Amino acid sequence: MIRHFLSFVFALTVFAAAAQDVNTLSGTITDDQGQPVVRATVRLLNTNLGAITDATGKFSVEGLQSGRFVLQITAIGYATRTASVNVGKEETPLTLALSESSTQLD
Repeated sequence: MIRHFLSFVFALTVFAAAAQDVNTLSGTITDDQGQPVVRATVRLLNTNLGAITDATGKFSVEGLQSGRFVLQITAIGYATRTASVNVGKEETPLTLALSESSTQLD
């Protein structure tokens, strides 16, 4: 009897874990002229998640729960940008443009 009860609880736990929302956030990072920014860092603030853009400026972060996240995008030669995004069941790829940085090294 106890064995059946424990099996039921285990199966219920596995089912509940599998039923959680798991989403993907994807998009493209470009410059002001619409050209892809290669190797830009895309971080989700207050998490350990992020991605690096590929040769076409595309990125993808998988395994996200539904909710609001703040992205921070950085790349050499460009100003840092932050953007607030909602992640949910309907995945809509983002397109975010970076402005060139006016800061120069001495």
